[in-house]
Amino acid sequence: MANIFIPYVYHNNIDNKFYMVKTSKPLGSPNNHIITSSVYNTGVKLSKSSEFLNAYMFLIEMIMLYDTCYISQDDLVYLYAVLGKDDTESLLKSTAISVYNTQSTKLGLHKFGDKYKVSVESVEITQANFKQKITSMVTSYPSNNKFKEWYSKSILRTLNEAFYVNDLNNILDNVSKTSLEELLNSNTMNVIEQSKDEETTMVDYQQIKLNRLLHFHYYLNLTRHIGCDHIFIPEELSGLFDYYDIQGINRNSLENVFQNVKSLEQIPDIAQLVKNGDLAIADIIEIRNTKEAKKFREWISAIGLKTDNLTADEIKSYYHESCMKNTKFSRLYNSKKGNIIKTSISLITGNLPGVSTAISLVDLFISLGLDNFNPAQFTRDQLLELIKRKTKRT
Repeated sequence: MANIFIPYVYHNNIDNKFYMVKTSKPLGSPNNHIITSSVYNTGVKLSKSSEFLNAYMFLIEMIMLYDTCYISQDDLVYLYAVLGKDDTESLLKSTAISVYNTQSTKLGLHKFGDKYKVSVESVEITQANFKQKITSMVTSYPSNNKFKEWYSKSILRTLNEAFYVNDLNNILDNVSKTSLEELLNSNTMNVIEQSKDEETTMVDYQQIKLNRLLHFHYYLNLTRHIGCDHIFIPEELSGLFDYYDIQGINRNSLENVFQNVKSLEQIPDIAQLVKNGDLAIADIIEIRNTKEAKKFREWISAIGLKTDNLTADEIKSYYHESCMKNTKFSRLYNSKKGNIIKTSISLITGNLPGVSTAISLVDLFISLGLDNFNPAQFTRDQLLELIKRKTKRT
């Protein structure tokens, strides 16, 4: 199974502004205090309300590629607001998405005076404060959102069953300590400074870059705590992921494989079809729940284990080979060509029980029972046919 951790769907949900207040007593004036304040925020990029309607689009293909996408409790509220109750609960029921509960934690790394400080705000959701919390979130959304007040009961029920991050305090302590230590590393600071961003004159934009370091370590810790083998890395955090060369957690690698498969099969942009109204969320869930889709997720996960070592041509080659009938696949496996493939392209899969630590993709398919599977049963026979039927293509 391939599960992916999603740091955030709608960035505005993690972006809040707070005030730090500092008082000091001037020398010789015991009754007077100087009060200074500083604004800090908790986001990792500039938030835009225009992103509200489309922020979830990247999830469309993910729910077909991964067994489960883990999203935060705040993003659950967002999905209710942008998709409505029926589609959101269908996604939950299908296990395409699951919710992790971090008590709506907001955290920021900022400089106050000559010192760096990590500030954290968490709100434990209870029956008493839940409605107020939801109301506060929804009122920050654009007025055309679909949220209804009575959705709150369904959301609370889901949160009661969500993955509760019970070691949150230790995680936050570890993340704060690591981030503050890393600020002393000039190489880390260079990575932060080299972030590619749109031009801005915001005086506190430097603090947004600092937040990226903090959030990166936070999300990495949560990914490990929940037990996901993949993490979605937003563009804002991609430089840090490359810099730290993270082992044991894959960076949303299945999308790269799927892009090559779509190119071969001439499958159009599925998220765009949903946006245009040609496909509905219900269509995506229906096709995701088929046995062929489940096998396809196993197949693409096997390739996605080490896509960094595979070129686009190699990915397409393995797709073609997998589309062969089983007898042809077996002949290839036992042929000289098969031996060349096994020798030239190897995967490190030490985390798979019962599988050698250095094997080819052909070996891996057979070890996982996928030598009988033809991925075209999903891509051509189901996905493309669904698209043609819904868009009335000839």
